[in-house]
Formats: sequence, structure tokens, C-alpha cells
Amino acid sequence: MANIRVLIKFRDKLTEVINVLIRLDNCHSPIPDITVLKQYLTEIENDCQPADIIADIVQNDNYLQNKDLYLLPLGGLFECDFGIGVISCNNVVYDFWDKLNERLEKEGFKECDIVKYTNLIQRIIYSIKDCLSGLKSDFVHIGIMKNANNKVFLPKKLDNDKAKSILQRGVDANLLDDNFQPIKEKMTKYQMKEFAELASLELGIKEKWKVFGFLWNAKNLGQIKNYEANFDSLKIIENLFPKEIVEKAKKK
Repeated sequence: MANIRVLIKFRDKLTEVINVLIRLDNCHSPIPDITVLKQYLTEIENDCQPADIIADIVQNDNYLQNKDLYLLPLGGLFECDFGIGVISCNNVVYDFWDKLNERLEKEGFKECDIVKYTNLIQRIIYSIKDCLSGLKSDFVHIGIMKNANNKVFLPKKLDNDKAKSILQRGVDANLLDDNFQPIKEKMTKYQMKEFAELASLELGIKEKWKVFGFLWNAKNLGQIKNYEANFDSLKIIENLFPKEIVEKAKKK
């Protein structure tokens, strides 16, 4: 049986909020109270996280046999596009930014309150966009969706120039492939743990095992006992990082 309970909750909440936003394009629809919008933002940030959906899905060892059951409930959500005060759904563009400012002025909003209101609207839009983008990336990562470029999507905390430059060190050392995945014949599980430890320390990532465990699809990365490893093999990893990072890790 496919686990879609969390996915359905995710879909229903985002659909509800998107419908509220696109009605801002209709001058006959009431303007939502700012407290309602704040509640929506909180619910999206707390209850609509792709990681929760993925955790629910992968509880089923046979989830890859039910790919369509995870994609169909999302309908056209993945096809929606978002901009500043603009949402495109089902080939219809809802451009409500100018109208919204005019309506808020007519409602007697002060200029500072209009700024707060429109900033909140945009934060909601960004949050929805990030949630959908993150879920799509995670679906690719666990094999539910295909990526046209056949590239592995990076976890959010590794999807930046600094993190990529650190991962590239592993590529240059012939330990990681071009998708930043460990090369089995080249990189041991002990080296993977050491790399994750030092990279996370350099990047300031606290949930290191979760982030790198997801990137490499490696379970129990934090439970690997590196005192069992060959010292020379760990030294190869240490040489990829600044001395101060290596020393800091040894003191922990």
C-alpha cells in the first residue's frame, strides 16, 4: 500500500493557499486578513516540508512500484509557476500585484501596512515555490521522477557555490563522480563519514548525517566507527580540507 497521507495533506494545503492568492486577481473577492496570511505562512513552513513526504513514502520498500500514485495527487501543482505577484496555473496567468496595491489603498491601508502585506504575500509565494521545487528534486533523488539532465539534485544546504566547491574537491581527488556521488571502488564508508564531517564543519551544517546521508543515500552514516579505518585513507580526506578545519574536528 502506497503511503500518500502526508502527500495529500501537502497538496491540499498548498492548493488552498494558491486559490486564496489567485483570488487576489478578482476585485470582487475579499482581501484576506493579514493574520490569516501569517497563519498560512506558518502552516507551509511547518507542515509542508518535502522531507516529511519523502520519509512517509520510503517507509514502503516497494514505493518505486507505485510511482504514479505519488504523482497523480499533485495534479498540476508541479506545472504552476510563480513570480513577484504573479502565479501561473493551468495556463492562466494571475497577475495581481498592481491591483492588490490599489485595493489595499482603497481599503485605507497605510503605506507601511501595504508594504508589510505585500511582503508577506511574496514570502508565501516563495515558500510555496521552494516546497514544490524541493519536492520535485527529492522525487528525482529517490527515483519517482526522472531528471532530464540525469543529474542528482543537491540538498538545499549543499546547493550553493561554497558547498559545490567543497564537493568538487572530492571529484578532483577521484573520490566522487561528477554528480558528487561516492565512487565505490575509490571511496570507503569511513572516508565518506570523514568527508561529511569535515565538509559540514567548514560549511556550518549541524544536521550533517541527515544532509550527506540524503545526498549519498547512505543510512546510518553517523554510526560508522572511523577508529576502525585505515589511517592513511582518512588522511587522504583530511588533505582536502584546511588544516584549521581538520584540527577543529579532532578537538570535538
